[in-house]
Amino acid sequence: MRTLAVLPLLAACVATPCEPLSEVPIHGEPEERIGLIEAAIDTFDSWTSRDICLSSVELADQAVTGEEYFGEYYPNRKLARVVIGPEDSDAEITNTMWHELCHAADHGLSDAYAALWIGAIDNPLLETDPYEDFAYLCAYGPDVLRAAAQEECDQPSILVAAVQVLEAEVFDTEDRGPLCP
Repeated sequence: MRTLAVLPLLAACVATPCEPLSEVPIHGEPEERIGLIEAAIDTFDSWTSRDICLSSVELADQAVTGEEYFGEYYPNRKLARVVIGPEDSDAEITNTMWHELCHAADHGLSDAYAALWIGAIDNPLLETDPYEDFAYLCAYGPDVLRAAAQEECDQPSILVAAVQVLEAEVFDTEDRGPLCP
């Protein structure tokens, strides 16, 4: 009898495949920005073939909610929340979506390579929180990061090391050749 009681628990623990990012539902306000979020998700999806588990994206109108932050990722719910302010540009909204998708792609990389993320970019806005710094760096995308790292290939560089990890673990860049020839 105990065996039967354990079966539902085991079934719940079995990893289920993630839905394709192109099928992730997006809801909330302002509705006119949903297309922008879809485009940001499509771009991120073109950067990686890895499983990015995201159940939904929720937009929140800052004018209505009064929230101060731009975005948040809830790993337990696989939910990305993007708060859109009245003055936010398309680029800011796109970058926020990429940042939250990077949180979804993290899979423990922020902890495993904490020193890389904290020291990779000289930016006073960055926290000394590897979880946030990983997502901040990742949100630049593979093309911008590769170009920046290649400028530092002739010297010891934390940025080069960080980009190498991102290329190996998040972005699909195998066909581009070595980062630093």
